[in-house]
Amino acid sequence: GRIMRSLIPVALCSVAASLQLAAFEKKVTLPITRYSYPVTANLDRAAAVLQTVTIAPGEIFSLNAALGPRNAATGYRMAPVFGGNGVGLSEFGGGLCMVSSILYNLALTGGLEILERHPHQRLVRYTAPGLDAALDFGRKDLRVRNPHSYVVSIRLTRHGRYLTAELSGAGALRYDIRLEREVAPDTIPGAVESGFRVRTLRIFAANGGAPGRREILSQDTFLPIDFTAEGEKPQ
Repeated sequence: GRIMRSLIPVALCSVAASLQLAAFEKKVTLPITRYSYPVTANLDRAAAVLQTVTIAPGEIFSLNAALGPRNAATGYRMAPVFGGNGVGLSEFGGGLCMVSSILYNLALTGGLEILERHPHQRLVRYTAPGLDAALDFGRKDLRVRNPHSYVVSIRLTRHGRYLTAELSGAGALRYDIRLEREVAPDTIPGAVESGFRVRTLRIFAANGGAPGRREILSQDTFLPIDFTAEGEKPQ
């Protein structure tokens, strides 16, 4: 099929992590206007846990370890999630894949090393395919390592209908980072619906110069959006 090459939309997040002489800061914001109270309650619970997270040089951060088990006792609500084969259902902590996805984008633009990330089986509305990160306690985690020689800090907040994640580093980020996606139609074995194939890359350019190291982040396949599982109706 025809391959379409695209850069990550600027509206999704700021992708340039430019050369600086001092500490760096990155910010990613996702609109969450389409999502209901149970989902936003889970986002608020996650934001309370992730008010300030520091990752020392060489240290590994696990999102599942930080958020803990999802149940009523830990303050999470029942909300829509994707089950097996991309089928929509309801579980405690529904909506937390928005947290893992926004932190995945943040980690990519902040130069963190990705140790574990899982795609959704279907497209989601809140981020571009290939830039999503599914989360399921005990099964699917987002784990990143700080490769820098200095401490980095993560902060998650929700302000009204926007979810924001911030990453700051105590030292300079000495390269530019660009994210690139190649999208093509694909037939998924056993699926009735036509899907998509997405190859996602991270390109590093030292000191603002020509593109250098190219890192293949993932090669994923996705089914189309399930509006019911997304907690909304098609427009």
